[in-house]
Amino acid sequence: RFVDELKDPALRFRGSSNQRIIDVKKTLETGEVVLAME
Repeated sequence: RFVDELKDPALRFRGSSNQRIIDVKKTLETGEVVLAME
């Protein structure tokens, strides 16, 4: 969820620092959330 107080335009692919980037392909393969490496 986007949190306006944590908004940071320097973050790539995210609007705020509480958001994470998920590797969808690996998540679907494993059945567990896999975070993408930046």
